[in-house]
Amino acid sequence: GREQKIVIQPSSGLAKDDVERMVNEAQQYAAEDQRKRGEAETRNQAESLVYSTEKILTEHADKVPEDLKQEVEGKLTTLKEAIQRNDMAAMQTATADVNATLQRLGQAVYSQTTDPGTPDGGPGPDDGEQPSGTVEGEYREI
Repeated sequence: GREQKIVIQPSSGLAKDDVERMVNEAQQYAAEDQRKRGEAETRNQAESLVYSTEKILTEHADKVPEDLKQEVEGKLTTLKEAIQRNDMAAMQTATADVNATLQRLGQAVYSQTTDPGTPDGGPGPDDGEQPSGTVEGEYREI
């Protein structure tokens, strides 16, 4: 019978020594890469928080008490300065401060946008009125 043989050779042209050297370098710099990744994630979180908080302040300026607005703006300034200095520890601390204040800001905005009687601002269960197009009915299973 006939014998067929297939030989697979890498087409990258890298010698085995080159591949081993590259793997060793990757392992050597893994910790530094992980640190840089953490820094990038911290910076992105901080910048995103600044943007979203400023957007909330702008959109709901009439619903935010002045003292709370000044407190939030002060903490945002601290966070922006930490971002400019690229100070990771200060960014993390300022991010936590802004997040804590942001919860109070959300409560202030939410409490003024909804009716105190209903959690979603819609008609309550005892309003007595049916929304137009709604039909009250009963059913039974057979």
